[in-house]
Amino acid sequence: MVNQAGTGVIQADATGRMTLVNRRWCEMLGYSETELLQMTIADVTDPAVVSQTLEAVRLLAEGGSDFVMEKRYRRKDGSLLWASSSVNALRGPTGQYLGLVAVALDIGERKRAEEALRESEERFRNMADHSPLMLWVTDSAARCTYLSRQWFEFTGLTMDRGLGFGWLEAIHPDDRGQSDEVFRKATESLEPFRSEYRLRRHDGVYRWAIDAAVPRFGRGGEFLGYNGSVIDITERKEAEETLRRIASDLTLSPKRHKSESGSVICRSGG
Repeated sequence: MVNQAGTGVIQADATGRMTLVNRRWCEMLGYSETELLQMTIADVTDPAVVSQTLEAVRLLAEGGSDFVMEKRYRRKDGSLLWASSSVNALRGPTGQYLGLVAVALDIGERKRAEEALRESEERFRNMADHSPLMLWVTDSAARCTYLSRQWFEFTGLTMDRGLGFGWLEAIHPDDRGQSDEVFRKATESLEPFRSEYRLRRHDGVYRWAIDAAVPRFGRGGEFLGYNGSVIDITERKEAEETLRRIASDLTLSPKRHKSESGSVICRSGG
């Protein structure tokens, strides 16, 4: 089941060495399973962020909370891959740190979109309607002034209903309060933010989405609003649930987990 996931799935031991990888992770980095199982997570991380990564894992090992990190990984060909990694600790019956499991989502498209936003508003709007991402823009008063064609196609809402504050209608009622709070706090501090919520698709089905945004400033430094992007992460959420079950099985029965793990790793050569 994990091997069929559309996101990368990784398990590593307490030293950081990868002990399980799925097919998608192999494809994302361009390595075979055999190659990756001889490497540590630091080996495939952009050298510029290795220390930051190791510090986050150290805190996790010492009892810290599970975390999500956006960072660059280094592919076999030397190119860099932006990914959002959701990292969970594996612990033994007495709470000792055994290693970690992670789900990695390729966010390269989103990062390229954010770079375009910083460069030019006009370029962004032109790019947005041709991007596979759902993109949006707000003004300094938090009113939504732009939603990309993909957002309207996904939600089924019209422009009249989506702009302003109408976009909230597409968020699950149970998630609106939290999403509004994250946005309000970010607007007060003028900092980038990220929020996860359920977004209603045009057929009425709610899909999990991650909404990430950066503030926009004028030449004089005045705050102009936010530019953001929305990605459907339902597959990642489903993979995370699978990982939680795997972690639970490992804690309760390490031998059983070892005997079953061969059914979820990718085969050598990808």
